[in-house]
Amino acid sequence: MTLKQEQDAPLISVCIPAFNGEKYIRECVASVLAQSETNFELLIIDNCSTDGTHSICSKFTDGRVRVLKNSRNIGSIENFNRCIQNASGELIILLPVDDLIERDCLKVLSRGLIDNASVGIAFGSSVQIDHRGKTIRANLVIQRDGIVDRKDAVKIIAERFNPIQHPMVRAKVFAEVGKFDKRYGCFCDIHLWSKVLFCGWDAYVACESLSAIRHHEDQGQTFFRQNTKSNLSKLSGHYGQPLTSRFYWKNHYNLLFFRFVRFFNRNAKNMLGALNDLESVMINNLVRSHLSNIYRSIRYFSVSSFAAEAALFMRIVKLYGPVRSLKSYLSVVISVARKSFSFINGASRES
Repeated sequence: MTLKQEQDAPLISVCIPAFNGEKYIRECVASVLAQSETNFELLIIDNCSTDGTHSICSKFTDGRVRVLKNSRNIGSIENFNRCIQNASGELIILLPVDDLIERDCLKVLSRGLIDNASVGIAFGSSVQIDHRGKTIRANLVIQRDGIVDRKDAVKIIAERFNPIQHPMVRAKVFAEVGKFDKRYGCFCDIHLWSKVLFCGWDAYVACESLSAIRHHEDQGQTFFRQNTKSNLSKLSGHYGQPLTSRFYWKNHYNLLFFRFVRFFNRNAKNMLGALNDLESVMINNLVRSHLSNIYRSIRYFSVSSFAAEAALFMRIVKLYGPVRSLKSYLSVVISVARKSFSFINGASRES
């Protein structure tokens, strides 16, 4: 059984939105061309890279590779959307230029969608790798392959925060739920994947690791953490325009996280009812990240970053109330302290 396709149209579009990816793009493309499922196109859209990315892409000779170049830098998030708009397949997967997919990734995920009409999004477990490609750790999402009801999938997002990496989505689902939203910045991906579930689609989840997420110093989301000239310069490249500290004040990491948590909790309440416990879980996720960046701000003497986090604290208190907010902060502090004590105690016993 296969999805109905137009003549000569590929079943799957693997989309690589590229910007200054000369370090990793050969390896990324190689992981796609080595797939056991061969009915796909590989669409690369270069967002006006200033390094050798486009030159490298122009040398790929496989007939399934299609390379486009934007006439100007439209920003990374709009380039994600342009990938979707230009994809020919009925199933679409976005692959960051620095990441990889395993040999059976397209085969496993496409089968999960083809065989299950209620499924709008499919993803697997993943591994984290460093800049050399060495495995750091594995991220197991589920113990057994299968359909995950949308309500249970929403719970997985809250409890394992952001487990959906490199998902495959039906093209018609993108048409239904919309595109990546710039208001959520580095959280625009999990925001969109959550929308798929909130709009009534189930998920197919594979327990095996189907992709590798590369962690390195030039990752875009790390630039949102601290307000520095270096970070703003790098973000300017990703956004395609010069940015000032004003941008950071309105778009720093935890403020974007706050926007996502507010969106998620509102929709989870509509889906699961007012008595679900996910709201507290998501607030604690936010608070943990918030406290972490306050520590960084103090450590690196970043007054502007500290001020932004202090302003966010007031937003959190205003939205959730002083009692509930302080309870969340206290809960996170106690949890971190216990883990630190257990680690130190365990280390001392081993020595």
